[in-house]
Amino acid sequence: MTFQTMSTQFHDDRTLAGDASLLSEPRLQVQLTATDASAGDFPAGQAWLETAAGRRIPIQSSCALGRSPSSQVVLLGEKVSRHHATIQARGESEFWLADLGSTNGTWLNGRRIAKPTRLFDHDHIAVGRHRLIFRQPTGPARPNAARPVAVEHGWLLLLHLDSGIPIEQNFTPDRTALAAGSWLDSCREIIEEHFETIHRYLNDGLLAYWRDDDLSPQALAEALAKLKKLRLLSQAPFRIILHFGEITMSQDARGGDKPLTGPAVNILFRLAKLAASLEALSLASETAQSLLGSYLSFTRVDQRAVEEKLHLYQF
Repeated sequence: MTFQTMSTQFHDDRTLAGDASLLSEPRLQVQLTATDASAGDFPAGQAWLETAAGRRIPIQSSCALGRSPSSQVVLLGEKVSRHHATIQARGESEFWLADLGSTNGTWLNGRRIAKPTRLFDHDHIAVGRHRLIFRQPTGPARPNAARPVAVEHGWLLLLHLDSGIPIEQNFTPDRTALAAGSWLDSCREIIEEHFETIHRYLNDGLLAYWRDDDLSPQALAEALAKLKKLRLLSQAPFRIILHFGEITMSQDARGGDKPLTGPAVNILFRLAKLAASLEALSLASETAQSLLGSYLSFTRVDQRAVEEKLHLYQF
């Protein structure tokens, strides 16, 4: 199959529609001057870029990314330069990513690149708000079997049942089993309605994560208000724990995400323990409060009640 040179244009729907709300992945409108293909249509050795929506863009000898209409991949947005970045083929099987002096930089696996960097299968490229995955399944393996590690800043939300308050206290026996299972389904519906992503289910709750630029404070505040209302109506004693910070996410050989790690995750679970000791059903870190204070009402926890040097807020 012969591939034509293609110009792929990505629009941020919020710019087009004036909508300030965000989803877990940028909502893209794609216009193609040539038909893209499924992975099965690619010849052996073909490399391509893959969008969050699963669209595949074949890479030939070079691939320019930016706002310029002459780019092979046109990316629109305030943080995208006209000539932002390029992917260049070297030899038969090597592809290198280079930033073209852009204002906001080009990011590879969560780190800003300062010089041309070789790409390997499943590498994550970020240009402004746009996320692309480099695919080269038959390409050379990453040296020393190293796996890409993305370091990002984002929101962490932990929902879990308060083990210190038996759910039977709030329900008659015939409603206890129903309440124990339905509260989590209702929480999931609220989260997926706003952001379409849940990172992991726990034994007694769930953990959700969103990148900083994928979530507006207003949208998060609205979701938290709905979760608090659900807790009141259902009388299920689940805690809401919120933090914002640095997240590390590595990938296995198949490109699947491993559990989140990093300082922010550690702080989140420390907050959960402190919430139990403080008997607080909703608790946020100082960082989260500073970003959401204009959209949600917070009350600072008396520092004398907290042994650790953390400034905490109930909401």
